[in-house]
Amino acid sequence: PSAIIIMAHTKVESDISHDPPKASEQPQENGSTIHDDVYSALQVDWRSLKLRDKRNYKDLPNHQFINWSTYFQNKLLTEKSSLLLTRFGREPLHTQAAFASQDPQAFSEAALGVLKNIVEQKAVFYVLIVLDDMLREAEGLASAFSYFLHTNFDPFIVLSNVLEREWGKMTLLDETIDVKDMIPAKACFILCHLLNAGLAPNELAVKKVTATLKRKLDPENKSLMHYSRLACVSVFQSLLRQSGNRLLCYEAGICDIFYPYLEQHDSANSGHQMTYQMLQCIWLLSYSDAVRGYLVDDMQLVKTLAHLMRGKTMEKILRMVFAICINLSADSDFKNRLSMFGVEAALEEMLTYEWMDEEVQEDVNFLKNELAANEVSSSTFDEYCKEVLSSKLDWTPRHKSAAFWEQNTHRFLEKDGFIIKELVNILGRSDASSRELAVAIHDVSELLGRSSATRSKVMETDAKELLMLHLLAEDEEVKTQALQCVQRLMLLG
Repeated sequence: PSAIIIMAHTKVESDISHDPPKASEQPQENGSTIHDDVYSALQVDWRSLKLRDKRNYKDLPNHQFINWSTYFQNKLLTEKSSLLLTRFGREPLHTQAAFASQDPQAFSEAALGVLKNIVEQKAVFYVLIVLDDMLREAEGLASAFSYFLHTNFDPFIVLSNVLEREWGKMTLLDETIDVKDMIPAKACFILCHLLNAGLAPNELAVKKVTATLKRKLDPENKSLMHYSRLACVSVFQSLLRQSGNRLLCYEAGICDIFYPYLEQHDSANSGHQMTYQMLQCIWLLSYSDAVRGYLVDDMQLVKTLAHLMRGKTMEKILRMVFAICINLSADSDFKNRLSMFGVEAALEEMLTYEWMDEEVQEDVNFLKNELAANEVSSSTFDEYCKEVLSSKLDWTPRHKSAAFWEQNTHRFLEKDGFIIKELVNILGRSDASSRELAVAIHDVSELLGRSSATRSKVMETDAKELLMLHLLAEDEEVKTQALQCVQRLMLLG
């Protein structure tokens, strides 16, 4: 199903047919658009109700199922808010936006009062749907919410709390519907409306919203439906449109949530929209001077971008990948790491593609030329890393060169020992050849003996268990290397 799309540029069409940004295009601070297709996923759920003649839940006269005066009597709403919501519910559909625009501050206060103080699902769901529509239709309503920023009714904190609550089934006019995913999705839509209208949350609110969305998007959270995940990512897109939020979001670890989804991307699956939106978030991060250096050093990001380049995925996703790479390509270390993952072959193949947009060809040529120029200055260690990451190890001279190990042992500790972990991963691969296993075991043995720091880093992995398994290998070369490595391990304690 379609889902909310917040674009980092002004041109908006539908679903994934949105054009990704040009490499030279700067993200705008606000003014992005939520297109009408966003609601189709929720409309599927409305069809389960026997209300086919109604546009949606908001169309029902709210006095049929919500008595706002009860909430006033229980001191959950002010009398003014209770009366306003009652009058609003009696307005015909075509005049509701005008009614809300008469006193937008009072209307926003009433809505926030419900979302903050009331836990009954019918009331919360009704207000979320009303707000979603009114923020698109009622002039001046979004800006009225700015009055409550940094107060006990801060809309970002209130909506974040709505997202954190557990929702379930409710009964409406003898129909039972499950709002477990619909309420969070609607709350996300409203957050996007407010952010796109230029409301700027403070640091506390950004951290609160980010932490809440991360919990929702946790890959282990299997119960969340796809459209709700897309809505959560859309809030990140809107947050990152505001440059002041980028470092806060990065430091909160949003990329760590994205990577598991991006690594699972397959050109044959249906997750293109999720991939596209998450990449756009990273693209927005890449415009922050404070974040760019972290992205350059993030081996998981480089590995993920290389995976997408080699995966023959759709053009619009590749354009977003290229846009990120071009933003980071001024750093020679980033280009070295791209080369380590062997993207040159993928770029070479892409030169033969017939792209729908000729500017994609320019992006491919630019990256290919940048990597070629950088190759001239790459070190022997860079070449070694490229060999390990390609999983095509062979007895090239460097593996048995004492000079290579003496000069580069310390570099194996860079990026938290990333290349050591990749080397050990080869030992556990079922598709690794005997030659690759023998070379990898030899190199692990070298790392065990070269320094206490590299030995400790190796022992943090599954190397010991894997080496024991290879003592039983049928291949004599593998068995010999494993025996020598285990003996060294035992001698060193």
